[in-house]
Amino acid sequence: MLGQTSEKSTNPSPEDGEKCLYCGELIGRGFFRYCSEKCFRFDERKRDEKQTLFAFGVPLRYLDCSFKNYVSKENEEIVSELQKHDDFTTSIFITGPVGVGKTHLAVAFMRQTMFKSVNEQRFFTANDIILKLKSTINSDTKTEAGVFSELKARMKMLIIDDIGTERPTEYAMQAWYKIIDDRYSIMAPTIYTSNLSIPEFAERYGDRMASRLSSGLIIKLKGTDYRLK
Repeated sequence: MLGQTSEKSTNPSPEDGEKCLYCGELIGRGFFRYCSEKCFRFDERKRDEKQTLFAFGVPLRYLDCSFKNYVSKENEEIVSELQKHDDFTTSIFITGPVGVGKTHLAVAFMRQTMFKSVNEQRFFTANDIILKLKSTINSDTKTEAGVFSELKARMKMLIIDDIGTERPTEYAMQAWYKIIDDRYSIMAPTIYTSNLSIPEFAERYGDRMASRLSSGLIIKLKGTDYRLK
């Protein structure tokens, strides 16, 4: 009618295009159903979180680990701090007695961050890494330098579980210093779990390594071994 103005609806009509299957952003019509490769990768991970974590190297026992199913009233405050942590240029050192959920929380953090970054993530036990390095000694196809390079540059988010459980031989100490210093130097996010505290780590491996490990977020867990309950 004359004198009346009609407002165009802000809701997209079917003719305007399709919505990204992951974030819901409006995209043009076509065969590709995502607004970006990032959304495609995230949706792929969301469809099968456990398969993604398994591909990252997480052991079967820990595939269901999340912040939601970590139960410990003693550690609620410090776990909340870990859950809110979003500085991906520093390390995280999770320490505490046996059986208080250090590995659980490391995997929970990986599960959370795999929807914030499309970069490659990887889970290794400390013993896995030492064995991986030693396997190059008599190999014609693998080199120690290649393993160090892979751990430094390729693995954008890296979990090293149970560091400090191996014997502190000269070889192990040199290897750990190289890995820790490399990751520290390029500000690559790394999660370390250990039964050792920072002072105990310094006593066993030296102040230089302990200093680098203490430069990021330190999570000190309390409690008793839940496996014995």
